[in-house]
Amino acid sequence: ETAYTGVKAVAGNFPGANPQFTFNPSTGLVNGSLSVLPYFEEFAVSGTNLTADLTVTPPANFQVSTNQTTWIGSTTTPTTLTLAQSGGSVSSTTIFVRTTPGIAANSYSGNITVTSTGATNQTKAVTATILAPTVISSQPTPTVNLCQGASHTLGASATGSGSLQYQWFSNTTNSNTGGTSLGSANFAQTGGLQIVTTTPGTYYYYLQVTGSCGTAVSNVTTIVISPTSVAGTASAASASVCTGTSTTLSLTGHTGTIQWQQSANGTSGWANVTGGTGATTAAYTTPALSSTTFYRAVVTSGNCTAVNSNAVTIT
Repeated sequence: ETAYTGVKAVAGNFPGANPQFTFNPSTGLVNGSLSVLPYFEEFAVSGTNLTADLTVTPPANFQVSTNQTTWIGSTTTPTTLTLAQSGGSVSSTTIFVRTTPGIAANSYSGNITVTSTGATNQTKAVTATILAPTVISSQPTPTVNLCQGASHTLGASATGSGSLQYQWFSNTTNSNTGGTSLGSANFAQTGGLQIVTTTPGTYYYYLQVTGSCGTAVSNVTTIVISPTSVAGTASAASASVCTGTSTTLSLTGHTGTIQWQQSANGTSGWANVTGGTGATTAAYTTPALSSTTFYRAVVTSGNCTAVNSNAVTIT
C-alpha cells in the first residue's frame, strides 16, 4: 500500500486571509526579526495499511509544521516530522510549509518527502521566492554647508528586490514626512539630487525609495546655503593720530563675519589684530599706535570664500 492517499496543496503562496506578518519599512524587517514570511503553503497527508509511522522530511531552506508553532527542518532538532500511525493508519493531517527564517533573499526549491517503512515514498515539490526588503543602505549627509551658486549633489542609496524607484522630497521642517515631491527635475528620481543653490537659506531634503518589498525613507539632510561673501568698505574715524593714541575703524556694506587684520607695510605680513577692542565687529578700536599701521577686514559668509576689504592706512 502507498504511505498515504495523496498530496493536496490547498493554499497558494502567502495566503491573503489573516496575514501573519508585519513589515517595518524603516528597518527593513519582517515580524521584527525575520527576513521571510512565516507561512508559505499547506498540504494534507494520510496513510493506510502502514507498518510504521510516517516521516515528513523538508528540503534545505524549508521547514514543516502541523501547528505553525513548532517548525522542523534541516537546522532544527529533530530534522524530520513524525506522524504516528494508529492501527496502520494516519488520518488526514495538514502540513504547513515555510522557508527557514533568516535566509537570504533568493529563489528556493526542493521536494518534501513522506516515507514509511515498507510503503512507497511520496514527494511534494515546493518553491519559494524571498524578496529583499527595501532598505536605505547609505544615508545622505546629515548637514551640508554651501555657498550661494555652488554646485553640490546630495547622494543616498538603497537595496531591495525589484526595480527600485527613487524620489527626493523637500520640506520646510527637519522631518522626513509631509514633504513635497521634487518630481524629476535636478535628478530627483535618482540616488543623486542636484541641489539648487541660487537662494540663500536653510533647506531640508530626504529620499524615499520603493521596491517590490516595501518603501524606505532616508534620514533628513539639512542644507544651509550662505550668501556670497561681500567685503564692504573700510574707513577710519581719523587716518592720522598722535603717537600713543588710537582710532576707530568701521566696515559698511559687508556680508559675512568679520576679522580685522593689520600689516606694517600694507602688502605683506597680514595677521589678525592684537590689542584694541571689537576685532570681529564692524567697529574696531585700535590700541594706542606709535607707527604707521595698515588695517583691513577679512569677511567670510558661511562656507563661502573669504574676501578682503580695502586697506586703511593709519599714520
